Amino acid sequence: MLINEWNPALEVGVDEMDEDHRTLFGLLIRVQRASDCNDRVAAMGVLKELSDYTEWHFAREEALMRRHGYEFAAEHREEHQRLARQVAHMVADLDHGHVVPQDVATFLQRWLIGHIAGADRHAGEAIARARRKAATT
Repeated sequence: MLINEWNPALEVGVDEMDEDHRTLFGLLIRVQRASDCNDRVAAMGVLKELSDYTEWHFAREEALMRRHGYEFAAEHREEHQRLARQVAHMVADLDHGHVVPQDVATFLQRWLIGHIAGADRHAGEAIARARRKAATT
């Protein structure tokens, strides 16, 4: 079961990242609603939108990490790439009817919560420190 609203406790303190994460959750909720209504076509459409937005978000987040000299940027990028590979397999399973859109959305939300609470929080703290330091010099 998906969380049906954004939880402010997941904010990492970097406006761009937090804004993107809220958007990702909103898309996941839309997949859930379409799945609950048994509207596979709508759910698949939102999953495509979610996939595109996730790709854009990852690029934006990785650019932020590079710009602020985040020391674990390469490891963080690898987490993103691992997810992209997992999702590609799930989409293939979805196309073959082995999973339903709700399964993909549930997996993605669990992954996103864990990723935000761990890797993104760590990156967010480092980016915020780098910004504060730059503002004082």
